[in-house]
Amino acid sequence: MMKASPEDQTIIKRSGIEVNDFAQKSRLFIFQNPLRILFIVCMSVALSSGCSSDESKAKSLQEKAREAMSEQRLEDAYTHYQELVDRYPNSSVSDDARERITFIQGLSTAVDKFSSRTARDLVIKTARAIQNYRRRQGSYPKSLDSLMPKLLSEPSIDPWGRPLLYERRGRGYRLSCLGADGRQGGTDEATDFVVVNGNFVSNPSGE
Repeated sequence: MMKASPEDQTIIKRSGIEVNDFAQKSRLFIFQNPLRILFIVCMSVALSSGCSSDESKAKSLQEKAREAMSEQRLEDAYTHYQELVDRYPNSSVSDDARERITFIQGLSTAVDKFSSRTARDLVIKTARAIQNYRRRQGSYPKSLDSLMPKLLSEPSIDPWGRPLLYERRGRGYRLSCLGADGRQGGTDEATDFVVVNGNFVSNPSGE
């Protein structure tokens, strides 16, 4: 068996380092640059802490929203949930926040429709009382106060805390509720309900 020449032995001795060059350089990096390793470790910890902090903030917003919901402060709850989704969209509680936002939007719409229906029913109830008064007295009342307590048990206050508007017009009258905004015109919860001489007016602004 032939022995390796000095040149061959040199090549053999070097081959291990050359084949594992990456591992060798990694070892040199670790032992010769301890400050760099410390820096990498610190950065990893910082990034991990940042993620944890975001999750904590997201859950804090969730708790604020839940508290607002329990106190029936829907606008505040909606604001907290929306902030949670906008700032921390990938948090573990973001999906729940999105569902809550949809729920609050639906609930708000239902409340608005309920208020409008309540206002319309109030106008109808008051108009019927006015017609009953006319049948009994021969003329329309000078004010809605004349309807109480026999024809109306309480003042006609709309869902937004304002009294219905009533005015005599010659031998007739005009009764109106101006909706949520309290101004003439509008749609949805701001819809006006107007009765003239016992009949609803379809276009109050043009009446």
